[in-house]
Amino acid sequence: MPSDTLATSQPEQQTTPAPAKRPPWRPTLYTPELTDRICTVVSQSAKSLATICAENPDFPCRDTIYDWLDRHPDFSYAFQRARQKQADFLAEQTLEIADDTSRDWEPILDGNGNVVGVRVDGEHVQARKLRIDTRARMAGKLHPKRWGDNLNVQVSIGEELRKLVREANAEPLDVTPKRIEDKT
Repeated sequence: MPSDTLATSQPEQQTTPAPAKRPPWRPTLYTPELTDRICTVVSQSAKSLATICAENPDFPCRDTIYDWLDRHPDFSYAFQRARQKQADFLAEQTLEIADDTSRDWEPILDGNGNVVGVRVDGEHVQARKLRIDTRARMAGKLHPKRWGDNLNVQVSIGEELRKLVREANAEPLDVTPKRIEDKT
């Protein structure tokens, strides 16, 4: 049987169109205007820098941006500030995701298609929880002073306790061993 007839007898497979290809080159010319745009996009996005660069054909690749951060202190400062704003953006998104309970419930239908009750869509609730936790963790990494876990514990003692500690430290301790007598 010829191979031509085999190919035509099988149903055609549906394929998704390939995404538009980027030009093989990327801009590498450092300009303040381009870096301002990069910082603006980063500060308003929950996406990674690699994804942002891939979605914006006029942006350089991620490695070029990292090189610019090492070479240009002004861009480094602006980018750090953009990351802090991105942390705020991510923290705000956690509230929006937490407040959106529209898909937490799914209807229970009877044989006629009438709604007879609702049940919790546990899969959606867990996915929402993961999205919240991931954004909160990233916000803590990007801006630890504002959104990170505070592990510094400060203890303040009153003046009375401070006075007792000073007095206790001023008196020498009697550390000579003493004989315990048996009273039996």
